[in-house]
Amino acid sequence: MPHRGPKKQKFPHHPRTRKTTALKYVGHGTDQERAALLERLPDAFVSVDPHWQFTYINRQVEALVGKGREELLGRNVWDIFPIPADSLLYRNAHKAMDMQTTLEFTQFHPLLNKWFALRLYPFQDGLYTFCQDITERKHAEELLQVPAKTFWDVNKSMIVTDLQGKIIYWNEGASRLFGYTAEEMLGQTPALLYPELEKDQLAIDLEQIRKGKDYTGHWQGRRKDGTTVWVDVKTTLLRDTKGKAIGYIGIAQDTTEPWQAEEQFLYYARIAQNELDAVIVTDANYNILRWNEVAERLYGWKQEEVLGKYVGAIISTEFVATTASEASELLRSRGYWKGEVTQKRKDGTRLPLLASVSIIKDSSEKIIGAIAANREIREREESTAVESDNHLL
Repeated sequence: MPHRGPKKQKFPHHPRTRKTTALKYVGHGTDQERAALLERLPDAFVSVDPHWQFTYINRQVEALVGKGREELLGRNVWDIFPIPADSLLYRNAHKAMDMQTTLEFTQFHPLLNKWFALRLYPFQDGLYTFCQDITERKHAEELLQVPAKTFWDVNKSMIVTDLQGKIIYWNEGASRLFGYTAEEMLGQTPALLYPELEKDQLAIDLEQIRKGKDYTGHWQGRRKDGTTVWVDVKTTLLRDTKGKAIGYIGIAQDTTEPWQAEEQFLYYARIAQNELDAVIVTDANYNILRWNEVAERLYGWKQEEVLGKYVGAIISTEFVATTASEASELLRSRGYWKGEVTQKRKDGTRLPLLASVSIIKDSSEKIIGAIAANREIREREESTAVESDNHLL
């Protein structure tokens, strides 16, 4: 037996012609403007009259339920979707209509096999309903019920989005790192965390990850207060128990202090050395954190090939006028070392270089990394020769 709502209506019903045609034909002026607005909504939107007949339906509804407007407009909602009278949706819809109260809740629809977030708003001629498909978010939340330490260090930032890039999980580590609360970020996209000039990069990054290429590396983000934060980050696809992709999960750790030091170093390097140097940044254990484009050209290794690897295993340094232990001792005692070395390319050949290495320390003077600016000696000699010729002119 279909449910047609309460027999007695609390709203006076005045016979009149109702607009129950498709939204693109609702007329002109304010009606047409309202229709255009409803069509642009990301959520499914429905309005019903006091008799539970569909009066407005946007395109999102058609896509969601697989039915056209012509099949729905003017029809009784409970005839089209016969659900039990004791179901949450049925009870809340009648409560919102009868008591003229706004309600928000989530509901699983067994016929569509989907989870929805619904917002109900009563008005004088019926009820407005905004509906968002949150099935992927619910699946992600189920996966995230597993104790955190089985997957990640809880002190790190963790952000989970659905496949459209909307944030569905934001932990305390993310709040500490970026300054936003979970309430501020849920439903938003990580574009807020990108510097203004790099926001377009978000879509590119997500597309690459969706194709199965995890993003691992170093990334410049933006805090709520506008300051820059450098992070070690890994972003990968989040899959359900059947292997279906349902979102993205990114785990990040703050590395701002060494990156601030690198930015300062690169600034002076660009001015004094005309960007001819291969710049390599490592942590305190000499594992590679950054490998610039000049280093890629000079050594033949791409940054993604060397990140996280021990620098000595990649370039195999041999010192010309000193030993490795003497150079290391000078570096740690003075914080800086410069000298001639030979280092290995990817193809196995060796090249002579002038190396300049600086120690990076945090605010407590603890060594947290190192920066090397290496230049092929042949280029240095050619540059010096050109400068000498210029002085003679």
